[in-house]
Amino acid sequence: MVVYGEAKTGDGDIGTQHSREQYHDFSGRVMTATRIACPLYICVPKDHEQELQRVLVEEGLGQKSNIHVLTYG
Repeated sequence: MVVYGEAKTGDGDIGTQHSREQYHDFSGRVMTATRIACPLYICVPKDHEQELQRVLVEEGLGQKSNIHVLTYG
C-alpha cells in the first residue's frame, strides 16, 4: 500500500499555490494493481484545521474519502 503525507506549519503554507497543487496531485494518485486511491494524510496545527478544510472545499477536494486530516498542538 502507498500512503502520501503532507505536514503544514500553518505559517502561511496551507493555502499556497504549491500546497494546493500538492493536495490535487497526491489525492489523485491510485495504486496501479487495484486502481484504489492512495490515502493522503495532511497534518496541520489544530488551530488551522478550519483553514485547511476551507482550502480543500475551494479546490473541490472537500468530499474526497482518501484525504485524512490530522491535527497537532
